[in-house]
Amino acid sequence: SDLSSDSSLIKIRVGTKLTVSGINAKIISSGTNTLKEILLSKNFNITPYIERKLNGVSNRALAISSESSSCNIFNYTYSDYAYGSAEEKKGEPKLVILQPTTNSQNEHITHQPEMPAVTCKAQLQNYSGGQVTFDWEYKVDYQLQTWSGSYTFKQTAIVAGSSVTKWTVPFNNIFRGGKVALTVKATTSEGKIYSDTLKPNSIIGDNPSPSEARSGVELPMQVLMYKESRFRQFASSGYPLYGAGKYGGYGICQPDNPRATEQQLWNWKDNRDRGSQILADKANLAAGYSERVRAGKTWYKDESQKWRPYDPVPFRWYGEVSKTGKYIRQIPYPNAEDLQQGEQLLKETFQRYNGGHYWRWVPDIVGNSGSSGKWKSEPTNNYGNDWWNIYQEIMNAHPPKDWN
Repeated sequence: SDLSSDSSLIKIRVGTKLTVSGINAKIISSGTNTLKEILLSKNFNITPYIERKLNGVSNRALAISSESSSCNIFNYTYSDYAYGSAEEKKGEPKLVILQPTTNSQNEHITHQPEMPAVTCKAQLQNYSGGQVTFDWEYKVDYQLQTWSGSYTFKQTAIVAGSSVTKWTVPFNNIFRGGKVALTVKATTSEGKIYSDTLKPNSIIGDNPSPSEARSGVELPMQVLMYKESRFRQFASSGYPLYGAGKYGGYGICQPDNPRATEQQLWNWKDNRDRGSQILADKANLAAGYSERVRAGKTWYKDESQKWRPYDPVPFRWYGEVSKTGKYIRQIPYPNAEDLQQGEQLLKETFQRYNGGHYWRWVPDIVGNSGSSGKWKSEPTNNYGNDWWNIYQEIMNAHPPKDWN
Protein backbone atom coordinates (compact mmCIF):
# COMPACT_ATOMS: atom_id res chain seq x y z
CA SER A 1 0.00 0.00 0.00
CA ASP A 2 1.25 3.48 -0.85
CA LEU A 3 -0.21 6.02 1.53
CA SER A 4 1.91 8.89 0.26
CA SER A 5 -0.75 9.58 -2.37
CA ASP A 6 -4.13 11.11 -1.60
CA SER A 7 -5.86 7.70 -1.59
CA SER A 8 -4.55 4.14 -1.58
CA LEU A 9 -5.86 0.58 -1.48
CA ILE A 10 -5.04 -1.35 1.67
CA LYS A 11 -5.19 -5.18 1.57
CA ILE A 12 -4.72 -7.07 4.82
CA ARG A 13 -4.99 -10.77 5.46
CA VAL A 14 -7.12 -11.32 8.53
CA GLY A 15 -5.02 -12.53 11.46
CA THR A 16 -1.81 -10.89 10.24
CA LYS A 17 -0.09 -7.74 11.43
CA LEU A 18 -0.65 -4.46 9.64
CA THR A 19 2.19 -1.93 9.48
CA VAL A 20 1.58 1.02 7.18
CA SER A 21 2.24 4.77 7.49
CA GLY A 22 2.93 4.47 11.18
CA ILE A 23 0.01 2.02 11.83
CA ASN A 24 1.10 -1.12 13.60
CA ALA A 25 -1.75 -3.32 14.83
CA LYS A 26 -3.02 -6.86 14.43
CA ILE A 27 -6.24 -7.32 12.49
CA ILE A 28 -8.30 -10.09 14.04
CA SER A 29 -11.42 -11.59 12.53
CA SER A 30 -13.55 -11.83 15.63
CA GLY A 31 -12.28 -9.09 17.95
CA THR A 32 -13.12 -5.41 18.21
CA ASN A 33 -9.72 -4.06 17.15
CA THR A 34 -10.96 -3.57 13.63
CA LEU A 35 -9.50 -2.10 10.52
CA LYS A 36 -11.83 0.85 10.84
CA GLU A 37 -10.76 1.66 14.39
CA ILE A 38 -7.11 1.50 13.50
CA LEU A 39 -7.36 3.69 10.44
CA LEU A 40 -9.71 6.20 12.01
CA SER A 41 -7.37 6.54 14.97
CA LYS A 42 -4.61 7.45 12.50
CA ASN A 43 -6.64 10.15 10.75
CA PHE A 44 -7.88 8.20 7.71
CA ASN A 45 -11.24 8.20 5.98
CA ILE A 46 -11.99 4.53 5.12
CA THR A 47 -14.51 2.30 3.41
CA PRO A 48 -13.39 -1.26 4.21
CA TYR A 49 -14.82 -4.50 2.82
CA ILE A 50 -14.54 -8.24 3.40
CA GLU A 51 -13.85 -10.25 0.28
CA ARG A 52 -14.90 -13.89 0.41
CA LYS A 53 -13.27 -16.20 -2.06
CA LEU A 54 -14.74 -19.64 -2.75
CA ASN A 55 -13.61 -21.79 -5.65
CA GLY A 56 -11.97 -18.70 -7.16
CA VAL A 57 -15.23 -16.72 -7.13
CA SER A 58 -15.10 -13.39 -5.29
CA ASN A 59 -18.08 -12.14 -3.37
CA ARG A 60 -17.39 -8.68 -1.96
CA ALA A 61 -19.65 -7.33 0.77
CA LEU A 62 -19.53 -4.24 2.95
CA ALA A 63 -18.20 -5.38 6.31
CA ILE A 64 -18.01 -2.12 8.29
CA SER A 65 -20.58 0.65 8.06
CA SER A 66 -19.81 4.22 9.00
CA GLU A 67 -21.50 3.56 12.34
CA SER A 68 -20.04 0.10 13.01
CA SER A 69 -16.96 -0.42 15.12
CA SER A 70 -16.37 -4.14 14.50
CA CYS A 71 -16.08 -6.56 11.59
CA ASN A 72 -18.77 -9.04 10.72
CA ILE A 73 -17.74 -12.62 11.44
CA PHE A 74 -17.98 -15.12 8.57
CA ASN A 75 -17.85 -18.81 9.39
CA TYR A 76 -16.61 -20.18 6.10
CA THR A 77 -13.86 -22.56 5.30
CA TYR A 78 -12.32 -20.28 2.70
CA SER A 79 -9.91 -17.43 3.20
CA ASP A 80 -11.12 -14.04 4.39
CA TYR A 81 -9.43 -10.87 3.20
CA ALA A 82 -9.96 -7.33 4.34
CA TYR A 83 -10.04 -4.70 1.65
CA GLY A 84 -10.37 -1.01 2.17
CA SER A 85 -10.10 2.28 0.36
CA ALA A 86 -8.21 4.64 2.66
CA GLU A 87 -7.89 8.36 2.06
CA GLU A 88 -5.64 10.39 4.36
CA LYS A 89 -7.31 13.42 5.88
CA LYS A 90 -5.29 16.47 4.88
CA GLY A 91 -5.63 19.59 7.06
CA GLU A 92 -6.06 23.11 5.81
CA PRO A 93 -2.91 24.82 4.49
CA LYS A 94 -0.92 26.37 7.31
CA LEU A 95 2.12 28.64 7.16
CA VAL A 96 4.77 27.68 9.71
CA ILE A 97 8.10 29.36 10.51
CA LEU A 98 10.54 26.47 10.97
CA GLN A 99 13.65 28.50 11.77
CA PRO A 100 14.38 30.34 13.99
CA THR A 101 12.19 29.09 16.81
CA THR A 102 10.78 30.65 19.95
CA ASN A 103 13.54 31.30 22.49
CA SER A 104 16.34 30.82 19.97
CA GLN A 105 19.77 31.92 21.17
CA ASN A 106 20.62 35.57 20.62
CA GLU A 107 22.48 36.55 17.47
CA HIS A 108 25.72 38.54 17.84
CA ILE A 109 27.36 41.42 16.04
CA THR A 110 30.92 40.13 16.08
CA HIS A 111 34.00 41.92 17.39
CA GLN A 112 35.40 42.39 13.82
CA PRO A 113 32.61 43.80 13.48
CA GLU A 114 30.23 41.83 11.24
CA MET A 115 26.49 41.29 11.35
CA PRO A 116 25.45 37.69 12.12
CA ALA A 117 24.50 35.20 9.40
CA VAL A 118 20.78 34.67 10.02
CA THR A 119 18.92 32.00 8.05
CA CYS A 120 15.13 31.73 8.23
CA LYS A 121 12.99 28.83 7.00
CA ALA A 122 9.25 28.53 6.48
CA GLN A 123 6.77 26.14 4.84
CA LEU A 124 3.17 26.33 3.67
CA GLN A 125 2.14 22.93 4.95
CA ASN A 126 -0.73 20.84 3.51
CA TYR A 127 -0.64 22.79 0.25
CA SER A 128 -0.36 20.90 -3.04
CA GLY A 129 -1.10 23.72 -5.47
CA GLY A 130 1.23 25.73 -7.66
CA GLN A 131 3.79 28.37 -6.81
CA VAL A 132 3.82 30.20 -3.48
CA THR A 133 5.22 33.70 -3.01
CA PHE A 134 6.86 34.33 0.36
CA ASP A 135 7.29 37.90 1.61
CA TRP A 136 9.77 38.06 4.48
CA GLU A 137 10.21 40.84 7.05
CA TYR A 138 12.93 40.75 9.71
CA LYS A 139 12.43 43.70 12.06
CA VAL A 140 15.02 44.74 14.63
CA ASP A 141 13.77 47.12 17.33
CA TYR A 142 15.74 48.73 20.16
CA GLN A 143 15.09 51.01 23.11
CA LEU A 144 18.01 52.92 24.62
CA GLN A 145 18.27 55.42 27.46
CA THR A 146 17.69 58.50 25.30
CA TRP A 147 16.23 57.22 22.08
CA SER A 148 14.74 54.27 20.24
CA GLY A 149 14.82 52.94 16.72
CA SER A 150 13.97 50.08 14.40
CA TYR A 151 14.88 48.73 10.99
CA THR A 152 13.12 46.16 8.81
CA PHE A 153 14.97 43.95 6.34
CA LYS A 154 12.76 42.62 3.53
CA GLN A 155 12.90 40.14 0.68
CA THR A 156 10.59 38.05 -1.55
CA ALA A 157 11.03 34.41 -2.62
CA ILE A 158 8.96 32.05 -4.80
CA VAL A 159 8.79 28.27 -4.27
CA ALA A 160 6.69 25.37 -5.53
CA GLY A 161 3.81 24.04 -3.44
CA SER A 162 4.67 23.02 0.09
CA SER A 163 8.44 23.18 -0.43
CA VAL A 164 10.47 24.64 2.41
CA THR A 165 11.72 28.14 1.62
CA LYS A 166 15.01 29.39 3.05
CA TRP A 167 15.99 33.04 3.43
CA THR A 168 19.24 34.60 4.61
CA VAL A 169 18.60 38.07 6.01
CA PRO A 170 20.31 40.62 3.70
CA PHE A 171 21.95 42.95 6.20
CA ASN A 172 24.16 44.40 3.45
CA ASN A 173 26.52 46.17 5.89
CA ILE A 174 23.62 47.78 7.74
CA PHE A 175 24.36 47.38 11.44
CA ARG A 176 21.37 47.19 13.79
CA GLY A 177 20.66 45.42 17.05
CA GLY A 178 17.74 44.91 19.38
CA LYS A 179 14.73 42.65 19.69
CA VAL A 180 13.80 40.62 16.61
CA ALA A 181 10.32 40.16 15.15
CA LEU A 182 10.09 37.84 12.12
CA THR A 183 7.03 37.94 9.85
CA VAL A 184 6.41 35.90 6.71
CA LYS A 185 3.43 36.08 4.36
CA ALA A 186 2.67 33.32 1.83
CA THR A 187 0.47 34.05 -1.19
CA THR A 188 -0.69 31.05 -3.24
CA SER A 189 -1.25 30.99 -6.98
CA GLU A 190 -4.98 31.08 -6.20
CA GLY A 191 -4.53 34.34 -4.32
CA LYS A 192 -5.00 33.02 -0.79
CA ILE A 193 -2.80 34.60 1.86
CA TYR A 194 -1.35 32.97 4.97
CA SER A 195 0.97 34.53 7.55
CA ASP A 196 3.02 33.70 10.62
CA THR A 197 4.93 35.88 13.10
CA LEU A 198 7.62 34.98 15.60
CA LYS A 199 9.70 36.87 18.17
CA PRO A 200 12.63 34.49 18.53
CA ASN A 201 15.53 36.43 20.08
CA SER A 202 17.63 39.59 19.96
CA ILE A 203 20.73 40.84 18.16
CA ILE A 204 23.37 42.08 20.60
CA GLY A 205 26.95 43.25 20.18
CA ASP A 206 30.38 41.87 21.10
CA ASN A 207 33.20 44.25 22.00
CA PRO A 208 36.56 44.37 20.21
CA SER A 209 39.64 43.53 22.20
CA PRO A 210 41.67 46.55 23.33
CA SER A 211 44.33 45.74 20.74
CA GLU A 212 41.71 45.55 17.98
CA ALA A 213 40.26 48.90 19.05
CA ARG A 214 43.71 50.57 19.04
CA SER A 215 44.80 49.06 15.73
CA GLY A 216 45.44 51.61 12.99
CA VAL A 217 45.01 54.79 15.03
CA GLU A 218 47.53 57.09 16.71
CA LEU A 219 48.13 57.29 20.44
CA PRO A 220 45.98 60.39 21.14
CA MET A 221 42.99 58.60 19.63
CA GLN A 222 43.82 55.43 21.56
CA VAL A 223 43.83 57.40 24.80
CA LEU A 224 40.50 58.97 23.88
CA MET A 225 38.84 55.55 23.44
CA TYR A 226 40.31 54.35 26.70
CA LYS A 227 39.19 57.49 28.52
CA GLU A 228 35.68 57.45 27.07
CA SER A 229 34.78 53.74 27.21
CA ARG A 230 37.73 51.53 28.15
CA PHE A 231 37.62 50.36 24.51
CA ARG A 232 34.00 49.16 24.82
CA GLN A 233 31.26 49.70 22.27
CA PHE A 234 28.69 47.69 24.20
CA ALA A 235 27.62 47.36 27.82
CA SER A 236 27.28 43.93 29.45
CA SER A 237 23.73 43.77 28.07
CA GLY A 238 25.07 43.75 24.53
CA TYR A 239 23.43 47.13 23.86
CA PRO A 240 25.43 50.30 23.06
CA LEU A 241 27.38 51.64 26.04
CA TYR A 242 25.75 54.81 27.35
CA GLY A 243 27.58 57.68 28.99
CA ALA A 244 26.70 61.05 30.41
CA GLY A 245 25.95 63.95 28.15
CA LYS A 246 23.21 66.34 27.14
CA TYR A 247 22.53 64.36 23.99
CA GLY A 248 23.49 60.95 25.30
CA GLY A 249 26.88 59.65 24.19
CA TYR A 250 27.11 56.02 23.06
CA GLY A 251 29.78 53.59 22.06
CA ILE A 252 33.53 53.44 22.05
CA CYS A 253 34.03 57.20 21.52
CA GLN A 254 30.80 58.49 23.14
CA PRO A 255 29.99 61.15 20.49
CA ASP A 256 27.04 63.23 21.70
CA ASN A 257 26.91 66.62 19.95
CA PRO A 258 25.75 65.84 17.40
CA ARG A 259 24.88 62.40 18.64
CA ALA A 260 25.92 59.15 16.99
CA THR A 261 24.05 57.81 13.99
CA GLU A 262 22.30 54.44 14.22
CA GLN A 263 25.13 52.83 12.28
CA GLN A 264 27.61 54.27 14.79
CA LEU A 265 25.55 52.84 17.66
CA TRP A 266 26.02 49.26 16.48
CA ASN A 267 29.34 49.31 14.56
CA TRP A 268 32.34 50.16 16.73
CA LYS A 269 34.57 50.99 13.76
CA ASP A 270 32.08 53.54 12.47
CA ASN A 271 31.86 54.96 15.97
CA ARG A 272 35.66 55.16 16.13
CA ASP A 273 35.78 56.90 12.73
CA ARG A 274 33.28 59.45 14.01
CA GLY A 275 35.37 60.03 17.13
CA SER A 276 38.50 60.46 15.02
CA GLN A 277 36.80 63.08 12.88
CA ILE A 278 35.54 64.99 15.92
CA LEU A 279 39.00 64.90 17.47
CA ALA A 280 40.56 66.22 14.25
CA ASP A 281 38.02 69.06 14.16
CA LYS A 282 38.77 69.94 17.79
CA ALA A 283 42.50 69.90 17.06
CA ASN A 284 41.98 72.42 14.24
CA LEU A 285 39.93 74.66 16.51
CA ALA A 286 42.55 74.44 19.24
CA ALA A 287 45.31 75.31 16.75
CA GLY A 288 43.43 78.45 15.67
CA TYR A 289 42.49 79.57 19.16
CA SER A 290 45.52 81.80 19.67
CA GLU A 291 44.92 83.67 16.41
CA ARG A 292 41.26 84.33 17.29
CA VAL A 293 42.35 85.74 20.66
CA ARG A 294 44.78 88.04 18.83
CA ALA A 295 42.06 89.11 16.39
CA GLY A 296 39.30 89.49 18.98
CA LYS A 297 37.12 86.89 17.31
CA THR A 298 36.50 84.22 19.93
CA TRP A 299 32.89 85.43 19.72
CA TYR A 300 31.11 86.81 16.64
CA LYS A 301 27.77 88.35 15.65
CA ASP A 302 25.44 86.22 13.54
CA GLU A 303 23.13 87.50 10.79
CA SER A 304 20.62 88.68 13.39
CA GLN A 305 23.41 90.56 15.22
CA LYS A 306 23.34 88.21 18.19
CA TRP A 307 26.62 87.28 19.80
CA ARG A 308 27.66 83.66 19.30
CA PRO A 309 30.73 81.83 20.66
CA TYR A 310 33.26 80.65 18.12
CA ASP A 311 35.33 79.27 20.97
CA PRO A 312 33.73 77.73 24.07
CA VAL A 313 34.92 80.49 26.39
CA PRO A 314 33.06 83.12 28.42
CA PHE A 315 32.47 86.40 26.55
CA ARG A 316 34.03 88.40 29.40
CA TRP A 317 37.43 86.73 28.92
CA TYR A 318 38.10 88.72 25.78
CA GLY A 319 35.19 91.12 25.67
CA GLU A 320 33.70 94.25 27.15
CA VAL A 321 30.50 93.82 29.13
CA SER A 322 28.23 96.66 30.35
CA LYS A 323 27.18 97.07 33.97
CA THR A 324 23.80 95.59 33.00
CA GLY A 325 25.48 92.50 31.53
CA LYS A 326 25.13 93.48 27.89
CA TYR A 327 27.83 92.26 25.53
CA ILE A 328 29.45 95.29 23.91
CA ARG A 329 32.50 94.24 21.93
CA GLN A 330 35.36 91.78 21.64
CA ILE A 331 38.80 93.08 22.53
CA PRO A 332 41.77 91.91 20.42
CA TYR A 333 44.99 90.94 22.19
CA PRO A 334 47.57 90.87 19.39
CA ASN A 335 50.38 89.93 21.78
CA ALA A 336 48.80 86.57 22.65
CA GLU A 337 51.33 83.81 22.06
CA ASP A 338 50.66 80.60 20.15
CA LEU A 339 49.72 77.56 22.17
CA GLN A 340 52.72 75.25 21.97
CA GLN A 341 52.79 71.83 20.39
CA GLY A 342 52.60 69.06 22.95
CA GLU A 343 51.00 69.62 26.32
CA GLN A 344 49.28 72.94 25.62
CA LEU A 345 47.64 72.05 22.32
CA LEU A 346 46.80 68.49 23.38
CA LYS A 347 45.11 69.58 26.60
CA GLU A 348 43.10 72.21 24.71
CA THR A 349 42.14 69.68 22.03
CA PHE A 350 40.97 67.00 24.42
CA GLN A 351 39.15 69.40 26.70
CA ARG A 352 37.23 70.59 23.65
CA TYR A 353 36.36 67.01 22.72
CA ASN A 354 34.60 66.65 26.06
CA GLY A 355 33.27 70.20 25.97
CA GLY A 356 34.56 73.58 27.04
CA HIS A 357 38.05 75.03 27.15
CA TYR A 358 41.39 74.57 28.89
CA TRP A 359 43.60 77.65 28.43
CA ARG A 360 42.87 81.35 28.98
CA TRP A 361 45.01 84.23 27.78
CA VAL A 362 45.32 86.61 30.72
CA PRO A 363 46.56 90.10 29.75
CA ASP A 364 48.60 92.06 32.26
CA ILE A 365 46.17 94.92 31.77
CA VAL A 366 42.62 93.74 31.10
CA GLY A 367 41.01 95.62 28.22
CA ASN A 368 44.31 96.99 26.91
CA SER A 369 44.96 95.57 23.47
CA GLY A 370 48.64 96.42 23.63
CA SER A 371 49.18 94.54 26.86
CA SER A 372 51.34 91.47 27.13
CA GLY A 373 50.19 88.50 29.17
CA LYS A 374 50.37 84.73 29.56
CA TRP A 375 48.32 81.55 29.14
CA LYS A 376 46.71 80.27 32.31
CA SER A 377 44.96 76.94 32.78
CA GLU A 378 41.27 77.40 33.58
CA PRO A 379 39.72 74.15 32.37
CA THR A 380 35.98 73.60 32.29
CA ASN A 381 36.54 70.31 34.14
CA ASN A 382 39.31 67.76 34.71
CA TYR A 383 38.89 65.90 31.40
CA GLY A 384 41.95 67.45 29.75
CA ASN A 385 44.13 66.79 32.78
CA ASP A 386 42.93 63.18 33.09
CA TRP A 387 43.64 62.58 29.44
CA TRP A 388 47.11 64.11 29.69
CA ASN A 389 48.02 61.98 32.70
CA ILE A 390 47.05 58.77 30.89
CA TYR A 391 48.97 59.91 27.82
CA GLN A 392 52.08 60.54 29.89
CA GLU A 393 51.85 57.13 31.61
CA ILE A 394 51.79 55.38 28.25
CA MET A 395 54.62 57.50 26.87
CA ASN A 396 56.65 56.50 29.93
CA ALA A 397 55.88 52.79 29.33
CA HIS A 398 53.55 52.56 32.34
CA PRO A 399 50.10 52.18 30.79
CA PRO A 400 46.99 51.69 32.95
CA LYS A 401 46.39 48.15 34.18
CA ASP A 402 43.35 47.71 31.94
CA TRP A 403 45.04 49.17 28.87
CA ASN A 404 45.36 45.69 27.44
